Amino acid sequence: MVEILMSILTASSFGLLFKYFEKKKLDSFQAILVNYITAAVVGIITIGKIPFTAETIHQPWFPYAAGLGAVFFYSFYLIAVSISQAGISATMVAAKMSLVIPTFAGIWLYSEGLGWMKIAGIMLALGSLVFTLSKPKGEGEEVKGQLLMPIIIFIVAGLQDTVFGFTQRNYLNDANFEEFTIAVFLCAFVSGLLVTAVKVAQKQISFHGPSVLGGIALGIPNYFSVYFLVQALSLPGMGTSVIFPVMNIGIVAFSAIAALLLFKEKLYTQNWFGVLLALLAIGMISRG
Repeated sequence: MVEILMSILTASSFGLLFKYFEKKKLDSFQAILVNYITAAVVGIITIGKIPFTAETIHQPWFPYAAGLGAVFFYSFYLIAVSISQAGISATMVAAKMSLVIPTFAGIWLYSEGLGWMKIAGIMLALGSLVFTLSKPKGEGEEVKGQLLMPIIIFIVAGLQDTVFGFTQRNYLNDANFEEFTIAVFLCAFVSGLLVTAVKVAQKQISFHGPSVLGGIALGIPNYFSVYFLVQALSLPGMGTSVIFPVMNIGIVAFSAIAALLLFKEKLYTQNWFGVLLALLAIGMISRG
């Protein structure tokens, strides 16, 4: 259970760190860039070797690693923007409710079953988004534009998980998972580095020491969120049908409570109801 708890804490730390970056006026773009090279280096140190050979780029999974790396970089940036605009709770609920998309993909691509519990869970998931993102009358117009970001997160995260699931199902195993994971981190770094080079050339960005340190602080839990997830999945009697529901429920609940306690994030009654619906939806979809 320690592995599950650590996976929840490390994955939940992303939203809290992005909120901290906003408070301290750090450059999230720079922090995200440094985060990915940090995650790759921490991974290499943890496993005690560089898990690459000259043949790595010829592996059938490498194009997926490169594509996911690019998407991971920009999805992280979208999460940072969404947290700044819509808050931690709304963003994390949107990210975790995106499991609706790979669920539909599983039904379509792999002929997975669609029982009444899964259908009810999907409906609850969509309802949870409505309640989590809603505001009382009088504030609706003020924040209307801010709600777009969590919706984009919902779509991007869902497509991202769908591609990751496809890759894991068809190309990955215990022998190459570490190599794939670190390759994704490095590809994300290279993707961000290319954009950064353009920004530097156009004098749109300049080096900011505290943002770099923030990126290091972000990269460490980023790697270990994957590390502890893999460790949790290897526990006796634990499988994806147990781990992922517990993980997603833990992340949504912990993020909402931490946002309230640490940043005094304002949640209305309907928002808390949305969080509760999200927790229930995760359990129903996963068990359905």
